Amino acid sequence: MIMKKIWSIITFIILATFVIGCSDANLSKGDMYEISTTQVANASFKVVNRDKAVTNAHAGQKLFVSIVFEEGYELDKVFVNNVECSGVSFVMPSNDINVTITVKEIISNITVVQSEGGTISCDKTTARYGDIIKITVTPDSDYYINSRGLKVNTAEVSVPPIYSKTTFEYVMPHTDVIITAQFVKTNLFRGSIFGDFDHKTLAKNSEKWDYTTENEAIISLNGKGDAKEQRDIAFTYYLEKSNYFYFSAAVQIYDFNINSTVENRVGIFFGDSEKMGTVGYYFKKYSASDKIYIGRKYTSLSFDSGYRSVITGFQDIMMGNANDGTNDTLQNGSIPSSQGGKGQISKDDFATTTMKMGIIYDGINNKIHILLTDFDSGELMYVRTIYNLDSKYFTQNSDGKVNFGLYAEGAHSLSVRFFDIEYSNNQEIIESKFPNIQER
Repeated sequence: MIMKKIWSIITFIILATFVIGCSDANLSKGDMYEISTTQVANASFKVVNRDKAVTNAHAGQKLFVSIVFEEGYELDKVFVNNVECSGVSFVMPSNDINVTITVKEIISNITVVQSEGGTISCDKTTARYGDIIKITVTPDSDYYINSRGLKVNTAEVSVPPIYSKTTFEYVMPHTDVIITAQFVKTNLFRGSIFGDFDHKTLAKNSEKWDYTTENEAIISLNGKGDAKEQRDIAFTYYLEKSNYFYFSAAVQIYDFNINSTVENRVGIFFGDSEKMGTVGYYFKKYSASDKIYIGRKYTSLSFDSGYRSVITGFQDIMMGNANDGTNDTLQNGSIPSSQGGKGQISKDDFATTTMKMGIIYDGINNKIHILLTDFDSGELMYVRTIYNLDSKYFTQNSDGKVNFGLYAEGAHSLSVRFFDIEYSNNQEIIESKFPNIQER
């Protein structure tokens, strides 16, 4: 037993002496070799031993390559004497060496996560750091994105509230990104709120409504003359009365045969067939020209067995005076753009022209805000506020509530397409969509 212990001690001493002897040999000058580096663009690096940069090392030592990248770049490969390493470390050989690296641009993935209430798209699925990517968000008809609802990864993108299709630019970071949006219910309803377009109960002098899609109504008219003659008329009511609401629609005219100067009208209305206020457009052609003219019209109408009569008092209230920039009175057969109309339109262009019209009806305070197309941008814009509405020109309940809906009237044959119909009775949402009415 004593001899075994002595032998164990001797063995330990021999092994220890051997290990110490190898370390001493690694420290000898004869085993020290030089290290050089070849630097590259978009990164800098050094060879380190125990976190200290070295320019020489003993054979057998494990060394590391420490790299600092410019943003948007990452490591591709490490080479020692032109031989690729399996990582960023290597064992010093028994000779001088040159170390270099190659780097590559970071190309990151772009993931778009869809959610209820709208769609999101991006023009790229991958991008380099610093690339400009285009993100497009399209809220559904009764949704919007609030100012904090759009995110790239966890970062909120600063944008104003988004109510319609919007594209904006974003600078790609050096990581993969996930684009998300939280769509918020706006209380804006379209189309289907009108229910069944039953001409027997909802339309006047027309059986021509064809409500074939969720948010589109198409009619065809075949009028027989101007105001004192029978004209073809169609309109439909919204099924619920309200004393504060926003209502708008877009319209296109096609398949038309406008062959004289008499007016045709499209718009939205409030009231009923006995007395209705209308906001929209008239269009006509002058006999000396093939061009079409569009004017804006705020007026009051009444009907009896398909005949139209204009209540001129309400015209005076709604149209303003000659110095009003929203006055759409024809001057020498033309409609200056400063008056909100559009003139000299070819028939082909007229068939593709979209007109938008809307109202914000405030029966509580007896006023109405007019919304019409900005023909330069094609968007619906606030035009003016009409105060002190006189209910003798439109049918109104004692509590200020009114019917409202879509309206079309033709002196000639034409087809009318209503679409993008919107409605809301949420004042906060309405004022957020049209903030300039808060000052009126």
